[in-house]
Amino acid sequence: MNSNNKQFQASNAQYQSFQSDQEEEEELKQENDEGIQNSEISQIQNQNDAKSCISNVSRVKNSFISFPVIAILSIPSGFQSYPKEEYSYIYTSYVQYFQQSGLRIIPLNWTDSLENLENLMNKVNGLVLTGGGANLMMRVQEGEEKKFTQFSKVAIFLIELAKKKNEKGNYFPLWTTCLGFELLFLSFSNQEIRNQFDSKNHFAKQIFSKEAKTQSRILSKLSKSLIKCLEEEEFFYYNHKHGFSKKQFLENPKINQNFNCIAYSKDQKGKQFVSIAEGKVYPFYGTQFHPEKLQFDQSSKNNKQFTINQLRIAQHIPNFFYTECLKSNQRFDSAQEQQSLLIENHQPVYKGGLDQGIYLFKNVQQIQNEINSNKQETNTK
Repeated sequence: MNSNNKQFQASNAQYQSFQSDQEEEEELKQENDEGIQNSEISQIQNQNDAKSCISNVSRVKNSFISFPVIAILSIPSGFQSYPKEEYSYIYTSYVQYFQQSGLRIIPLNWTDSLENLENLMNKVNGLVLTGGGANLMMRVQEGEEKKFTQFSKVAIFLIELAKKKNEKGNYFPLWTTCLGFELLFLSFSNQEIRNQFDSKNHFAKQIFSKEAKTQSRILSKLSKSLIKCLEEEEFFYYNHKHGFSKKQFLENPKINQNFNCIAYSKDQKGKQFVSIAEGKVYPFYGTQFHPEKLQFDQSSKNNKQFTINQLRIAQHIPNFFYTECLKSNQRFDSAQEQQSLLIENHQPVYKGGLDQGIYLFKNVQQIQNEINSNKQETNTK
């Protein structure tokens, strides 16, 4: 058993159960101070993790101390003013969402060369695959099986890199949301296994699986009172037409052997789909819902008034991912190199008709030609 599996299993053992009833009673007695205490505890835990991380890094020659750095992959543009043949983008909400925990963000242009993408993957401490509108699988001809799009192939290349890193003992976490969540499962199944759901502009409750209480690393740090809120209230925002049914999840060996379903939700017609999942073998995580929209996308379609409990739960996810990224020992060669690649070197665009800001990235010419060739080939067949 390699060192990464030992570390990952130790992490699982550490998060085997929820807080005890006695802890819960004590927590409820201090309900008024919970927000402040959780914030202070989180800061102390992050500081302790950071000290441990710094201690490890200080032994590496020519290294420097910094906060964890994650990469966020851009997706093909779906905006009329910025056609996908020329642009890709990242929503500002994802950047703001993960930055609030202290994570530093570096954008990955999906049209960049695989060599450049791999080079950056060897320096960051984690990867995020976002939601958005993009085709993951398409038929070139009527009657043919669906095949992965060029964007999906690039994202799967990054997922495979993350898998190999973990297999070699280099802890490397992955977070996925909505479209990225679907892409993660598709990469393991290597075929179209999604079902259709009516879950556009929709809020829903969480239905927790039996694995949630014994094996979830994400939920283990949430109090029982907050978990109860997730079960009883429609907290999180969904905006998808594809997803994975409970039956599909449980009966697909490539999915079931690699992931635990932590929770399900129901669409607007009562159909159940997987909403939260965690990797069994790899530190890969994902949600079908959009936790980032609660704080950083108050557009008209999802401007539902939120509660302090929703805010606590939403903030828990990037804080959890921060601690996961602390376990990665990858570093940039210098602070100057890292600084030159941060998202702060790019200016977001705010334009009428957009729900929120976007970071735009010009397509690399070589990939752009490939996209245009594929488009022309598809249209002529």
